[in-house]
Amino acid sequence: MSVRKFKFVSPGVFINEIDNSQLPNEPREVGPLIIGRAARGPALRPVTVGSYADFVNIFGEPIPGGKGDDVWRNGNTMSPTYGPYAAQAWLRNSTPLTFIRLLGSKNKDATSAGEAGWVLSNRLIAKSTPTLTTEPSSLGTSGSAYGLWVLPNEISSSKAFTSSFSITGSLAAVWYVEDGYAGLIGNANSSSATASTSDAFASGSNRLIFSDSNGYFTLSITGSNTDYPNRVIKFSLAENDSNYIRKVFNTNPTVINKTITPSGSRERYWLGETYANNFLMKKARGNPLNAYNEGPGTVRATQSGSSDHGTSAPSASAHDTTATYIGLILPLASASAADNFGTKQTPFEDGTVSGKESRNNARSGWVFGQTLEAIADKANYTYTGQQKLFKFVALDYGSWANKELKVSITNIDYSSDQFNKYGTFDVLVRDAGDTDTSPEVLERFSNCNLNPNSENYVAAKIGDEFVYFNATTRRLTTEGTFVNRSKLIRIEMDVGVDGAQTNEEYLPFGYFGPIKYDDINLNYLTNLSGGFDHALRAKLYLSGGASDGVWAPAEQSEGDTSPGMLSVFTGSGFGEETADTSAAWDASSMRLKLLFPAHELRMSSSQDDVPDYTNAYWGVWSGKSKTNPRYNTGYGDLNRPLDSAISSLYTPSATDKTEYQFVFTLDEIVQPDTDKNEFVWTSGSYVLGNSVSVQSSNDYKSILDKTINKFTVPLAGGADGLDVTEQNPFRNTGLTDGTANTNYAYNSIKEAVDMTRDTEFFEYNLLACPGITNENLTYHLIQTAESRADALAVIDLKGDFVPADEDNSGVTYPNLSQTITNLKDRAINSSYGCAYFPFVQVRDPSSSTLVYMPSSVVALGAMAYTDRVRAPWFAPAGFNRGGLSSGIAGLPVVNVTKKLTAQDRDDLYKANINPIASFPNEGIVIFGQKTLQVTRSALDRINVRRLMLFVKKGISQIASTMLFEPNVRQTWARFIGQAEPFLADVKARFGLDDYKLILDETTTTPDLIDRNVLYAKVFLKPTRAIEFVAIDFVISNTGAAFED
Repeated sequence: MSVRKFKFVSPGVFINEIDNSQLPNEPREVGPLIIGRAARGPALRPVTVGSYADFVNIFGEPIPGGKGDDVWRNGNTMSPTYGPYAAQAWLRNSTPLTFIRLLGSKNKDATSAGEAGWVLSNRLIAKSTPTLTTEPSSLGTSGSAYGLWVLPNEISSSKAFTSSFSITGSLAAVWYVEDGYAGLIGNANSSSATASTSDAFASGSNRLIFSDSNGYFTLSITGSNTDYPNRVIKFSLAENDSNYIRKVFNTNPTVINKTITPSGSRERYWLGETYANNFLMKKARGNPLNAYNEGPGTVRATQSGSSDHGTSAPSASAHDTTATYIGLILPLASASAADNFGTKQTPFEDGTVSGKESRNNARSGWVFGQTLEAIADKANYTYTGQQKLFKFVALDYGSWANKELKVSITNIDYSSDQFNKYGTFDVLVRDAGDTDTSPEVLERFSNCNLNPNSENYVAAKIGDEFVYFNATTRRLTTEGTFVNRSKLIRIEMDVGVDGAQTNEEYLPFGYFGPIKYDDINLNYLTNLSGGFDHALRAKLYLSGGASDGVWAPAEQSEGDTSPGMLSVFTGSGFGEETADTSAAWDASSMRLKLLFPAHELRMSSSQDDVPDYTNAYWGVWSGKSKTNPRYNTGYGDLNRPLDSAISSLYTPSATDKTEYQFVFTLDEIVQPDTDKNEFVWTSGSYVLGNSVSVQSSNDYKSILDKTINKFTVPLAGGADGLDVTEQNPFRNTGLTDGTANTNYAYNSIKEAVDMTRDTEFFEYNLLACPGITNENLTYHLIQTAESRADALAVIDLKGDFVPADEDNSGVTYPNLSQTITNLKDRAINSSYGCAYFPFVQVRDPSSSTLVYMPSSVVALGAMAYTDRVRAPWFAPAGFNRGGLSSGIAGLPVVNVTKKLTAQDRDDLYKANINPIASFPNEGIVIFGQKTLQVTRSALDRINVRRLMLFVKKGISQIASTMLFEPNVRQTWARFIGQAEPFLADVKARFGLDDYKLILDETTTTPDLIDRNVLYAKVFLKPTRAIEFVAIDFVISNTGAAFED
């Protein structure tokens, strides 16, 4: 104690207390890194959580598997998600944990076999250009996506083929057929026979078929491959009908996969997107199904010509007047195998830049500003001419945001300050299933503006950072200016806005919707325009049947006047086309328009009975109908990405034949009666001069003054990059031992491991990818742990239990001898890895479902329990800390997949595999704690390896505080003063038998000092765990003395 610390003024006794018994802080808590699938959440980037509640909030509950209810819409819950179960096992006992959710990611040098996503194995293509009489046999490999267009039955004897006669149909459903053809069964007219099931494609595909009077259609899906059953199914488009389309058809894509599906459970198809709600809303609104129009704000020119074909009035007996609808099935396929609606392989969003793979994040279209033009210029108004401001992008890629999120911009307000013209607005991230009367706000960012120099700049409030895996450097890379404050979205600003180069008055006023394929216009059948260019275009094999119809040339182009299109109806009076090469259909012929679906928008301020018109959010509408705001379950289907052959997922292209679903702007809000607070949205109203903005001397402020200041934006285009035909997209039987560029699932796991290799950026002390037994990948886990030298990899072994999702033969129980042989053949000799055997069976805590679980999951749970009740250097095994039946591992273990004998346990332990044994009285117990080190040393035990990881981490953190300090005795003493108590504490808690720390001139020599090096030595004697208890029981004679 130094007297200089006291202040002496007058006589007295001065006392001070000095505590030299303080222990240094232990190393900050570090937990495992777990890699696996999850229900939702950030993907392919590490996220650290501090509790199980936090984990569930971000990634969802673990999925026990076995649920196949509408897999296409509700997501794949067929297979257990082992990663979240491992997280549950760890977080029930310890904290923290870092998790990487797996989605599909193709390698930057991927071959066609390594594409992420899915594709129908058999895709219908044209073998050659059909002639006028070519039959469907000219089509190539069977199988395709098939679309059903539904039209109103408005044909009657009173309607002749005049310029006023037209039919418009809407795409109502898509079937994905792996093998075979899809066609409607029914009457094409009253004189035709019902199509047979054996001839469904020729009779019921590519032709118009009537429904019955109740609106029922019957679909036949047939094929020659006997591995799949043929189906004939009657269905309705009404959701409350017992034959509702999603109730009667298979909606599980995995059952077409013969590799994993038993023969008795297979289907040759699945029902994908359905737009029944979209179709019925259009029908109820009377637009556009009963009127031929191009949609809001567009005009398409038509060609005219002279012909005497098809001008006669149809016969009253030539069609079914009792039918409710008319249906048309068309294959969504083309002459290119890559160009197919059944191809959803994840493309590079913006190409490959410096090794960057831009994945499919869901995003909005560009949000643009209000018009600031003079009223005289309204005729020149175009949507694309408006100033782009920003777009919203889901923070992580994947399909979840497509159906679960929407973004609202509200409280839009202009500035009244002549010196600061930047207005303000709020951004709300909402649950897509909420209503405007009861919005469920997930995140709110208030008082945003477009001033790049303001702290309230919208990019600063929300964040614009983009995190991606750089495939060249094999690291995560972050780009952007502002840290992401939102956990759900980021914002992408227009360059001009970000550079303060745009008019300060601009406010978010509208946006471009998601893209869709161009609607198909058959004004007269030789004048085809629009359409699914790769899939449909002029390849619409519209036929009246082989006996009285002809086929369309496959490569007929837009505006082609060559003959070849035929009557879409058979029977007298419908002007059948013949092989007359001199004639073309003129504009007076029947016109057919086929719509691709688009989102519904709020049409009026009162459509959902909001209590006040100012509460109405304009823009996209996620309700079932204008009178029913409940969530339309088909909403997400309208946000799915289009086929992967298109050049852009988010921007329309003339080459791709794509267009925006809609364009919305507050500049097109109309007030029909200025005496009433009732408003409607009418596309094109600005140009027509009807909108509030135009009526008020072209002043955008007028609509805001009426408190019409909010609208909602969808997020679209997100993709998981997974094969939807797999129950477990990362099943081991699908993980070939090739290279990462030939297997997207293999590459995804390897990327997840590689992105956390750098110890300076990511901390963890355990590493696991539960359920993965692929030997290349599990060895990569061990190599990564060893290269970091601060983690232990817990791997699963080939030869153990094989779940039912791996092949079509059901479960395969563990093969002990094969497991041992497999591991020995790998010749692994590393203390940075460990393995257990066999799989166990646990009871899911939430659903009580019995789930087969990889041994790595419960091993992690036992380690977490050991850390909580003792310390990492205690063996996570035995009846005290390895007893699994009691639930100490965070999950209730109820059984093992193989009961081990004493000899089995010996064989496993000799091979450095830790047995999980079942005892009659003690229950299920982890009965070993070896690492995969073959060389005999203290490090061949898990408790010693984990001790070393703990001690190295603690000493290195102490040493880091010495960096850039003077290399002198005082600094050495400070290091020793901190390291000694740390080591003594470990020793006191039975981690070390003894230790010795040397830091003096013998270690840090003058030569090292000259080279700026401090060098210390730490000698450790690890405490060994008792694994073998030897007791001699000596039986003595009666007269023997025990002292002898």
